[in-house]
Amino acid sequence: MRGWTDPRARLHAEAICLGRALMPTGDTTVRALITLGLMATWMLATLGPAFGVSEPISQQVHVPLTALVFLLVGHLWGLEVNKVLSALDGVTISTGGSKDDDE
Repeated sequence: MRGWTDPRARLHAEAICLGRALMPTGDTTVRALITLGLMATWMLATLGPAFGVSEPISQQVHVPLTALVFLLVGHLWGLEVNKVLSALDGVTISTGGSKDDDE
């Protein structure tokens, strides 16, 4: 594809895609802003120490923070496990082998 070898063109295209993905609509503005705030906090805590932006936090804080952020984001956008599992009801996964392959 033309332009994908140029890093500036690639960065510009990625920024446009990110903007479109995060662009809030009328009914999702508050959810989008809360999600962006939660994810920014989590990313600062997770990636900040790698880039020297913040001090590393202890595992006793990082693990519950990660769980809380993903729990809240999942609840905001309706990504509960029961909904995901019910959407997968009827989906079968097969390796293509027979039942006798256990031996």
